[in-house]
Amino acid sequence: MSTFSFANNRRGIALLNVIFIFILIGALAVAGAKMYGSKVSRAKINETKGSLENEVMMITAWAVKNSRLPTKDEYPGVFGGTTLPVDAWGRSIFYIYSADLTVAGSLCGRTSTSLAVNLVGNNAFALVSGGEDHNMLSTANSSVISASNAATSLATHQSDLYRVMTLDELKNKASCYGASTGRLRLVNNELPKACTGIAYNATIVGDGGTKPYLWQPFTNLPAGLIQTGAIISGTPTTAGVKAVSITVNDSQAPTANSAQRTYNLNVIAACAGTCPSYTVNNTTSRGHDYAISGVCQPKKSLSFPLQLGPGQTISLYTSNSGKCVGNLLGTFSYSDLLAAGGNSNCTVDFGSGGGGGGGGGDDDHHEYDEHGYDHDGRDHDGYDHNGRDRAGYDHDGYDSDGRDGDGRDHDGYDRDGKDKDGHHK
Repeated sequence: MSTFSFANNRRGIALLNVIFIFILIGALAVAGAKMYGSKVSRAKINETKGSLENEVMMITAWAVKNSRLPTKDEYPGVFGGTTLPVDAWGRSIFYIYSADLTVAGSLCGRTSTSLAVNLVGNNAFALVSGGEDHNMLSTANSSVISASNAATSLATHQSDLYRVMTLDELKNKASCYGASTGRLRLVNNELPKACTGIAYNATIVGDGGTKPYLWQPFTNLPAGLIQTGAIISGTPTTAGVKAVSITVNDSQAPTANSAQRTYNLNVIAACAGTCPSYTVNNTTSRGHDYAISGVCQPKKSLSFPLQLGPGQTISLYTSNSGKCVGNLLGTFSYSDLLAAGGNSNCTVDFGSGGGGGGGGGDDDHHEYDEHGYDHDGRDHDGYDHNGRDRAGYDHDGYDSDGRDGDGRDHDGYDRDGKDKDGHHK
């Protein structure tokens, strides 16, 4: 009897060991599955975050090319398709944006936007994914996000994945702060001289800000001249110098930017009838294509005297193919020639430098076009159309990366984020 009991006890102990082993194996399998699932989850989260960053770069590149943000309808096309981009779980990534920045030319011109994210304003756009739980909880304009759209408010949820691009970050990536393109300004450095009794025309050029521009009434124009938008035209009747004040506003809402400058407009007396036409000579026989009042002439070079009458202009090009293409040396009006010729013999000679001679020529009128730029595209202060000097610095002394000659940004930090005392931001 005792031998049988002992055998039964041994079999019971063995069975318990087998049960324990199976329980241990099951626990390890469950733990392994959880660890694997956790790794897969983290991988998908990181993959989606990487996708959000890549899509931000592509939207930024599109915005730089088009000077504005894409609309919801244009958003899929940014990535070369017709459907929305997806996250690592195969669900759509939605695009929430400020409608202010979809206006042509608004990328660098705006200083504020209407999109607030988590109650913080001045955001450009955001990309939002529902995340791992397959449940979108973030809201745009107080409604759960289910499509890409323009919005004025975005409230993100911690369970969702998202990437927010602020206006300042977008403008930095687009190099808006490195040049003068973001600031509304008047490009002209001076107005061409006028002559009593002779038709006059000058165009004021604006740059930067948010287009379209609204030109305010020009004040103190000489008698006989009128303003039409950005153009001064007419026939002046009274000689003298007038200080003309010019102001332009852009279209930024709710508060427009404004730029103002005052120009001296010199009206020369007793010119009418003295020179019914001007003879234009190329004293060096240098070949130029030329156009009179915008019409390219059939001959290929200006190597002979040419008559230019009141109201006409002549444009000279460095090319010599009869097509009026290539580098534009300058466009000269009858008024320019009148001033350059000194009203002496009605002749103006174009020398190797593009101007001078012919009875007291004024080189300044041959060096600069009607917008105030020379043959190298620089104004009287040496700045090009982008507001940069020959060293690449803007009027405030910053290069295209927004750094000064010491490599420091507008806040005084170098590329390592240190100030002049070596302290980090």
